[in-house]
Amino acid sequence: VEAKPSSIDYLILKNSLVGLQIDSTGTSTDYTVSARNSQFYNMTFFGIYPVAGARLELENCVVNHCGLSSAFLYAGGAYNFRNCTFGNFGSQIRSAPLFLLKDNFTSDGITYVRPVDEANFYNCVIWGSQEDELGLDILGNNVNFLFDHCLIRNSEVQTGSSFFNCLWNLNPNFVNASGNDFLFTLPSPLDGAGNFGTSSSADILGNPRTGPDIGAYEVN
Repeated sequence: VEAKPSSIDYLILKNSLVGLQIDSTGTSTDYTVSARNSQFYNMTFFGIYPVAGARLELENCVVNHCGLSSAFLYAGGAYNFRNCTFGNFGSQIRSAPLFLLKDNFTSDGITYVRPVDEANFYNCVIWGSQEDELGLDILGNNVNFLFDHCLIRNSEVQTGSSFFNCLWNLNPNFVNASGNDFLFTLPSPLDGAGNFGTSSSADILGNPRTGPDIGAYEVN
C-alpha cells in the first residue's frame, strides 16, 4: 500500500526512542511527510530517520540531543530541507556524525544501493559537540546532493558544486544549545548568511525573514 502524504506543523516531540521515523516504498512523487516549525529533542537513537525510499520535506525544524544521529537519511529517498537546525550536544561519545546521508544497506552480506531522487539542504545548520558532524556514505553513481548556504562542522572541508556558499567550522554562538535554545547571539556567522531565493518566508516563531539567517531562527 502506497503511503499517503502527511503534514506536521508546530510539533514539539521529546524523550522518545526515535523522533520522526518514516518507512515508505511507495512510488508517489509527493513527500511522504512534510514537517514545519517543529522541534525534536532527547531521542535515544535518531531524531529524523527516513528509510527505504521515504520522501521527506522539512522547514524551520530543530533537532537536538540524540544518542546516535540527529538526522540519519537511510537507504535512498528524497529530501528537501530548508532553514533547519541540526544539533547534537552532550558528554557521550557518539559513533556516528549527527547528520548522515546514506544510499545503501547490507543484508545477508549483500550490499544494495537505493536511489536518492533528491537531496537538497538549504540554509541549514549542522553543528554539534564532535569535530566531524557530516557523514556521506554514497555508493551510487548518480546521486546529486546539494548543501546550499549551510553552516557545517566537519574537520574535512568539502568543496565542489555540491557545497554552494557553505560556511565551515564557525561557531554559531547559540544561546544555550545544550538546553535546546538555538537562538544565537550577535555577532554570529548565521546572521544574514542565508540564500534569500531558497529561504523560508518566516522563521519557526513566525518572524519574517529579512536577512535571511541560516537555521530555524531569524535574529533581528
